[in-house]
Amino acid sequence: MFNRNTPNNNDVASLVTEFEEIEFLSEGGQKFVYTGTIEDEKFAIKLIPLYEEYGEDVKNTILKRAQRELTIMERIDSPFFIKKGPTEAKIITLDGHDYFCYSEIFINGQDLQEVIKTRHFTLEEAIQLGLQISSVIEGFWVHQYIHRDIKPNNILLKDDGNFLLLDAGVAFDLNDVSLTRGHEQPGTKIYMSPEQLAQTGREIDFRSDLFSLGVVLYEVLTQRHPFVDFSRNATQNIASILNSNARSIVNFRAEIPRSLDRLITTRLLAKRPHLRFRKCELLLQELNKIREEI
Repeated sequence: MFNRNTPNNNDVASLVTEFEEIEFLSEGGQKFVYTGTIEDEKFAIKLIPLYEEYGEDVKNTILKRAQRELTIMERIDSPFFIKKGPTEAKIITLDGHDYFCYSEIFINGQDLQEVIKTRHFTLEEAIQLGLQISSVIEGFWVHQYIHRDIKPNNILLKDDGNFLLLDAGVAFDLNDVSLTRGHEQPGTKIYMSPEQLAQTGREIDFRSDLFSLGVVLYEVLTQRHPFVDFSRNATQNIASILNSNARSIVNFRAEIPRSLDRLITTRLLAKRPHLRFRKCELLLQELNKIREEI
């Protein structure tokens, strides 16, 4: 959470004049999120703070990441990845503070993390999740992008039953300069691949995103993380991601096909990238084959 007051609806509305009925929605991930309408269609409006105390280097990095995210939303043509809204991005000033402001389409649905807390996924839902998100990973890699932050909080279960991958704010572009300073990798550590934890962005590829997807699939089927035990400290949990093997999913749900169990625990969650799938297409083929067999 920010140590700042949330900009109020009226102040935002006075500067983001393309929208009507602006309402505050949420705060997190270093963004303030609002909703607004254009001709009765709802959109998400996102404000990224550019506080003076960040310093020019940090503010420039924030801006470059946000601009990269918008470029990715324009380039990735997938029904399972978030799309940018109809307005142009701009910097606005509220109460003496600058914010980078842009819009996205608004989708009705549930944060996958919240769904996991309440129930197991069906086998069919898990396979659909795997197919749809891996197809987005494939689309990213066509453009030489790595998402780097695939996790339940960044996946939406839409009201129509499909899934939507969100937030490419820390995505890596192999064809551009690195925006990461030092050795600290952006993203969420408990969903990172072993190589993402240990290396820099330019030394990983789409198979790192496949590992993260494997963690998510394990969680939706078992309501457990394959490596993390929250009674242990962070160092122990990172060591587990780097060194421990995931327990078989059938230990928790006997009805899960062995083929899907092996695909997740042996292939996607393999410690070494070359033991995962060498092409997303091969993963899609395997998931479709399992779906046909059930």
